[in-house]
Amino acid sequence: AINFSDYKGSWVYLHYWASWCSHCIHDMPVYNQFFRQMQNQSVALFGINYDMVEPAEQKSLMRRFHMHFPA
Repeated sequence: AINFSDYKGSWVYLHYWASWCSHCIHDMPVYNQFFRQMQNQSVALFGINYDMVEPAEQKSLMRRFHMHFPA
């Protein structure tokens, strides 16, 4: 669970993605780079998976697609 009030005063970027979306997967390295560069700034990045899978499957997809930011 994420409490967005913890990010008050910061930019929050929500990246909606799905395992079947080739554009979403293709862009993952860009989001990883953005997360690395901005993680100590007033910017937060979260991935929201559209597949509606169980947490274990979500973690598996994150590993499969080399996702290095919170989801």
